[in-house]
Amino acid sequence: MKKLKDLKLGSYFRELSIVIIGVTVTLFAGNVISHISEKKEARTQLNNVYSELEGNLLRVGQLMDYYEKRQQLSDFLWDYHKHPEKKLDDETYSRYNAILNEKYSFNYRKGAYDSFITGGGMKLLKNKTFLLDIAECYEMMEEIKSGHDQLMELRLNQFSRLYDNDINFIVKSHKISDPRVRGVFNFYMLTGEDRSDIRNLKEHIERVLSRAVSENK
Repeated sequence: MKKLKDLKLGSYFRELSIVIIGVTVTLFAGNVISHISEKKEARTQLNNVYSELEGNLLRVGQLMDYYEKRQQLSDFLWDYHKHPEKKLDDETYSRYNAILNEKYSFNYRKGAYDSFITGGGMKLLKNKTFLLDIAECYEMMEEIKSGHDQLMELRLNQFSRLYDNDINFIVKSHKISDPRVRGVFNFYMLTGEDRSDIRNLKEHIERVLSRAVSENK
């Protein structure tokens, strides 16, 4: 009888052990699958951020082109200010008149970055320094956008005082003495400075993307 009891008790513990091991393996496997799924989702979110930054890099490049042309116009107006006797040929007139009438609206995208932050993807990014570098890209873009929007508002205010945006009206016939024209002159001559902040942003995004390529290898 005692042997029978011992046999039944031993069988019970073996079955219980099998059940416990089975549950443990199932839970472990479930956790592994869940973790793998989370890492895959985080990687997808991060790749979306990289794609978004690539698009934003193009927009930053277009903004740089705009300010380079503004600088050309600023240099031209400074030169005219010093030598008002100079005459405008057709080619010079066309080139600077086009710049004078150009307005560029700078917008960037951040939907993928927002999803990466709110979706929990950033929690799985072990390199927090790299995460800060990504965040800085968007902070710099927002700061530059804010400054650019203010500049475009100032431009609108200056040009609203003119009845003609044609550069002939502004630079010919010594119209620089007109207070309304003086405002436009000052706007371009004093706001045509070198925009190193935009170059720094462009280089920062390029570094982040270059690092992203190396980490994905």
